[in-house]
Amino acid sequence: MRIHVSQNQKEVLKDLLIAGGVLAFVAIAPVAVPILKPLLKTKSPKRKTINYRRLLASLERQGFIQIEQDTITLTQHGSGFTQILTAVDTYVPPNKWDNKWRIVCFDMPEDYAQARRFLRDNLTKIGFFHLQKSVYVYPYNCLDIVQRVVDHFAIGRFVSFGTLESLENSSQLKLHFDL
Repeated sequence: MRIHVSQNQKEVLKDLLIAGGVLAFVAIAPVAVPILKPLLKTKSPKRKTINYRRLLASLERQGFIQIEQDTITLTQHGSGFTQILTAVDTYVPPNKWDNKWRIVCFDMPEDYAQARRFLRDNLTKIGFFHLQKSVYVYPYNCLDIVQRVVDHFAIGRFVSFGTLESLENSSQLKLHFDL
């Protein structure tokens, strides 16, 4: 399964989720073209042109959205993926540490390289500490987000995670997390 999604695609998916999963487009007519042009091509901060038609076609090929006549609908895959992105982006750790460590370990075959990269990137984005090659540690409870990723990509047989009461040599981690 191909799950490489560019930053622009992630933003479009989030916008579709915010819009309730369905975004109605005006049927293409000669009169509508001047109105739609600014929406279909815009400049990003890096001055690259974003072609939304190509971006939407790519999202449809990957199964994130379904385009029918004048509507775009998030698929179940697209909705789940977008909810994970939103959960990671909006995650705020609690103010107080409960003296427990959350650990995530994984060993995925090469066929799951993109799922592995997605999991690893999102663990890092949340703030997990990379303890060993495929072992990540975090002091706050966010394993529900990890569970969403595992369930969505059906990688449960390759991922183990849980809570530890104590962790040997945790002084380095306490310094890292300012605990």
